[in-house]
Amino acid sequence: ANGTTKRHAFHENDVPVSLTSPELHAGAGANKGGAPLVLALVRLTNPVDAPLERLDVTNTYRVWLDTHLPIYATAQAHVASERGKVGPGVDVLAVTQTAADPLMWRGRVFCEIDEAAGVLTFSAPLFRGESTLDANDAPSTHALRDALRNVTYVHSGKNPDGAVRGVEFVVVDALGIESAPSAVLIDVFPINDPPTLDLNGVHQPGKDIVVSFGENERNLGVMLTSAAVSIGDPDGDLLARCFVKYDPQGGDTTDFPDGDAERIVAVVMGTSVTSYWNRTTLTLELKGVDTLDAYMGVLATT
Repeated sequence: ANGTTKRHAFHENDVPVSLTSPELHAGAGANKGGAPLVLALVRLTNPVDAPLERLDVTNTYRVWLDTHLPIYATAQAHVASERGKVGPGVDVLAVTQTAADPLMWRGRVFCEIDEAAGVLTFSAPLFRGESTLDANDAPSTHALRDALRNVTYVHSGKNPDGAVRGVEFVVVDALGIESAPSAVLIDVFPINDPPTLDLNGVHQPGKDIVVSFGENERNLGVMLTSAAVSIGDPDGDLLARCFVKYDPQGGDTTDFPDGDAERIVAVVMGTSVTSYWNRTTLTLELKGVDTLDAYMGVLATT
């Protein structure tokens, strides 16, 4: 409305974001001539996370497209068939009077999505005789405007790249003349999803682990975890720290009555992880940036 570039915010896990508004205008202005629109191109200028991110259409418009299929299989087949016809073609006066009626847009738009390239293409080829119409008197112009009002940005992946995305819109008329590009910007915000931990492994049913310690085990200790312990993180392969903390019942911290003679330990040899038993908090503190595999190996020795 005011000529400024639209800017959208997309946070990881968001639903698709609509990039345009119902007031979108394309083609010649009111009471002006110009050739009918036949093509609209929407391009993601930097699809750094493709094909996890893409341009698409609203669910409502997708149902519309699937319900009202064109009579030709492709836009190219439409053009080839119409070129081979003879005679005056459509009733120009009748088409002009109903061009703005949504019923006349049914089956007029072909939609193609190139996920790898980040390109969304809407084609609305003309029927014979429609090339003589002004832009606003042609159903193809109105149908493409409607298509562009339903463009969305979708990102279905985890840990999206935080770079600002640019989206470019261009329309083309029946004479092959392109509009100047219009653009919107998308600010993408990744979310730090929490890591996951399964002490007895993902292939075993979840259950509490109970171990018994007798005096005969004093030199070796008893294992608190399974060798199949599993750690995951949808955002990456590195962890910074892990804590194994005693959880006293009712706040009672006297369950370690033998002082420094009893503690929780882990083997950190060969990793970047350091190990420290905090007697005050009854916590084994494992710190240091290392891989998920390294931390799983350490926890498997706890």
